[in-house]
Amino acid sequence: MRKISIPFLLALLATLSTTMAISAHAHEYREIAEKYAPTVGVAIEPAFVNEVNGLDLRIAEHQSGKPVADLEKTLKTEVSYGGRAMPVELRAKFGILGSYVAQFIRTKVGGYTFRVLGTIEGGQVD
Repeated sequence: MRKISIPFLLALLATLSTTMAISAHAHEYREIAEKYAPTVGVAIEPAFVNEVNGLDLRIAEHQSGKPVADLEKTLKTEVSYGGRAMPVELRAKFGILGSYVAQFIRTKVGGYTFRVLGTIEGGQVD
């Protein structure tokens, strides 16, 4: 039986931790009506099947950077996979203005799509 050397094990762990850290920054920036700057992504990266995860949404005013609060009252969210959409409840993150989460459990491996729709301060969002 072969033994694994300590330097090899350390190199393997360093490679894995670097790979995991790179995937943790998979958020996408968009601009809405030149006034708002939302950042959207998966709440927990890397994402695993059969574990709670969700949509991570942060919205601020584009010019000032001021977070936009109380949007869980005016926005709806859904997650899609394989052409099927499911509504998920958007909730404000406790103590973090302008930050929201919509939790769900991934049941299959593959690409999931998020949709956010409703209004922000009276303006339509989709």
